[in-house]
Order: sequence, then C-alpha cells, then structure tokens
Amino acid sequence: MTTDLQPFEFRGDRVRVLIDDLGESWWVLADVCAVLGISNSRNVAARLDADERGVHETDTLGGRQSVTTVNEPGLYAVVNRSNSPFAKPFQRWVNHVVLPSIRRNGFYAPAVSPSVPEVAWARLVDRIEELVAARIEAALDERLSAALQEGFDRGRAVARVAAKIERAMVRAGGGLTRRQISNVLGDRDRPLMDGALVVLERDGCRWVARPNPRRVFVRPGCPVAEGVAS
Repeated sequence: MTTDLQPFEFRGDRVRVLIDDLGESWWVLADVCAVLGISNSRNVAARLDADERGVHETDTLGGRQSVTTVNEPGLYAVVNRSNSPFAKPFQRWVNHVVLPSIRRNGFYAPAVSPSVPEVAWARLVDRIEELVAARIEAALDERLSAALQEGFDRGRAVARVAAKIERAMVRAGGGLTRRQISNVLGDRDRPLMDGALVVLERDGCRWVARPNPRRVFVRPGCPVAEGVAS
C-alpha cells in the first residue's frame, strides 16, 4: 500500500482512508469503530476474515506506527454488525458520497458545502426514504381497505339476490328453472345469480331433474312433483 492516508470527518470524528496500488480503499479500523461507538477495535478485527483486514504503516505524533485497516467488504461487515444509530447514516455517506468521489478523483472531495454537515445530509436522505415508504404503505392500506369494502358490499348484494330467489320459489310453490330465475332477477341482479345460487345451496336448496327433461332449483321443504328425480 503506497498511497498516503487521507483524513476526512464524519460528525466531527476523523476517519482515515487510503487507496492501494490496485485502487482499493482501505479504512483505518480504529477510526471506523470510533464513529460507531465501539471501544475495542482489536476484537472487531479478530472477527473479520483475513481478506477483509490489513495493516498499514503511517506517521503519527509518536512516530511511524502500524494501523489495522479494512477494505470495503470488511467495512460493510463492521457496519452491519453494529447497533449504533449512526451505522446507517455512516454507511450511506460512505456509499453515496465518499466512495464515488474516490473512484472519480482518486481521493475524497466533499460533495456538499461545509456549511451543511454530512450527518444532516444523511438524515435528510433517510427522512425522504421514510416519507416515501410511509406513503407507499398508506397507499397499500388504502387499496386493501377498498378491496375489503368491495368484498363486503358484494357479499351483501349476493345475499340480497339469494333472498329474492328464495321468495320467488315460495311464491311459485315449488322449483324454478334457471331461465325463470334469470327473469325474476332482471338485468341489474342477473350478474350475481350464480353466487346467490351457491349461497342457497349451502342452505339446502338443490337442483333436481324432471323427466321432460328440465332442471329446477328447489328450496328445502318444497314438495317435489311426481316423477322428479334428484
């Protein structure tokens, strides 16, 4: 790793990153842990895979020192395991601001005015996402309510048509053919006839066949004419 460490700030915390000869970014693990409120970076490093961590030599006030670094997969592993409230804003800032700048320029160049703190920008993006998600959820709830209401209204209409058919059978003193039922209902209720017949069948009504042949729909208790076979 030959590129010098590049410091930048997130919420006032310094986070150093370097770019190796292959163009891969490596992040100082202690700085990442400080952002996330993790006190022991050594334990974090021990849980990472060997290809997710590395060591870099850097100049400090105490002289030349080695620092543990993590590449992008290692960085994501650390962030994803963190319960810090800043984990998501930090990862979003890394993905949407820092890494694109590094890939374009070879170094980090802030994309927003220093007068707008990065955390405020991340929170604004998160808030927009929350509002969009809430609007989608509200739209889904509205559609579900409409579908339930439509089903309820249709059920009431089917029950009304079933009662109408049963009253017609009582007046006829026996069964009705399908054509007779259709004529009783008329154009408005005819589309609900099949559903109403299903409701009546659950209540004991049934189709019977006459010898001529002709099928009639008979309600429970109605006398069945001679020669009618069920």
